[in-house]
Amino acid sequence: MRDLLLGQEVLDYDLAVQGDGFELGRRVARRLRAAFVPLDETRGMSRVVHKPVQIDFASLTGDSIEADLSHRDLTINAMAMEVGGQGRLIDPTGGQEDLRTGWVRVPAAEVLDDDPLRILRVFRFAGKYRYRIQEETLWAAASRGALLRAVSPERVRVELFKILGCDPAVPLLSEMAAIGVLGIVLEPFGGLAVDGLERAWRLEGRAFSPGLRSWLVENQGEERTRRSLLKLLALSAQPHGQGASALRLSAREVRSVERLAHVGPLSTDDWESWFPLFEACQNDSPGAALLAGFDDPCVEDLFARWQAWMAAGKSPLLKGQDIMALTGLKPGPAVGQLTMLLRREHAAGRVTSPEAAADFLKRQL
Repeated sequence: MRDLLLGQEVLDYDLAVQGDGFELGRRVARRLRAAFVPLDETRGMSRVVHKPVQIDFASLTGDSIEADLSHRDLTINAMAMEVGGQGRLIDPTGGQEDLRTGWVRVPAAEVLDDDPLRILRVFRFAGKYRYRIQEETLWAAASRGALLRAVSPERVRVELFKILGCDPAVPLLSEMAAIGVLGIVLEPFGGLAVDGLERAWRLEGRAFSPGLRSWLVENQGEERTRRSLLKLLALSAQPHGQGASALRLSAREVRSVERLAHVGPLSTDDWESWFPLFEACQNDSPGAALLAGFDDPCVEDLFARWQAWMAAGKSPLLKGQDIMALTGLKPGPAVGQLTMLLRREHAAGRVTSPEAAADFLKRQL
């Protein structure tokens, strides 16, 4: 109902039914020849996926639809319309007015006790629609922040990354920090860094080149982007791979966290000093410059030189077997060292052909 009232396309439907929502979902899926997804049989919850449409079924809680809606997470999500009826809006908590005036509000503070993850949903919906959070709702969230420790890491991760993906996210994160919620969510990373919000702010609102923008929005898993992961690292007091694993991030994201967490000070004066960074961080190298607070021209310079270094690795002027044939070396560390030196020279533009590469190797010996 929320998206329908906002004039947005609706592809996800939630149906509250009298009786067994689980069994009804199964029957609908069979009739439509669609995918049936069991959610919670004891609570009568199921999902039918008939792309691009998704329909969630749930048995009514309480003795009426009004009672059911009063236990939803937010007033803007607590509206309904009778299927096959006259189109009458059922809105027991004033959600339509909150949509009109731009407020995020819980129907009652107790709904946060029912599912503490709703604390994060308060901020996520405020960011999604750029709404304000009602003061009473904010205080209700503040007094229950500790309950988030009992929520599964997977569920926390989903909501946290949706907040990090908001544009801008830092105003929301600042509100979360002010009431202590952000520090609790970041406990796997040692809590909120003293300068975490300032560092996260430097990752927003910057006009980067198309190439760097594409790198930042690249999907890292379940619609989580590099920019969102970098915001998480910027906020964290002690980012490390164990924290990433505790939050159930993907293996790819855990590897990125481990790489970036061990980057030392970076120079902006000697670009050739960046080669060890490229070798250590690989695809995550531009993130190190962003986390280090480089200004835009310096970030773009590092990004361009990293692209050249990556291209030199994908299309080497000489392969390992060529190097062994030219130098007489046997397989071992020395061949790897020469390969890396040649890659650096190629990326720097000082060696641009196989012949020049062969001359370079002879000089090294």
